Amino acid sequence: MYFPIVALLSLAGTALAVPVANAAESAPCTTVIRVAPHFDLSPTRTIYKNTVTVSSPVDCNGCVLKTETFNFGPGPVVFRTATATVGTTTEYDFQCKPTLA
Repeated sequence: MYFPIVALLSLAGTALAVPVANAAESAPCTTVIRVAPHFDLSPTRTIYKNTVTVSSPVDCNGCVLKTETFNFGPGPVVFRTATATVGTTTEYDFQCKPTLA
C-alpha cells in the first residue's frame, strides 16, 4: 500500500536533486564531526527561557567542515509528568579555525 507512494517520492527526490556549485566544493577534503543526538529521558519537560550559542573552533586543516548527527531513530517514548521553566541552555556551533595562508 505504501510502496507506490515511497517509490514515487524516491523518484521525485532523485529528479529534483540538481547539483549546485558552491565555494565549499573547491576544498579537496572534508572534516567530519559526528554528534550524538540528545535524548531527555526524565519525566520532567524542561522549557528554556533563553538559548546561548557558543562557537566551538575546530582545526579543519583547510578542509570543509561537515557536521553529522548519528541516527539512532526516534528514541524511546517518555511520559512527562511535570514541567520546569529554567533560565538558559547552551547550543554549540562548530566552526573551522582560521587557517594562515
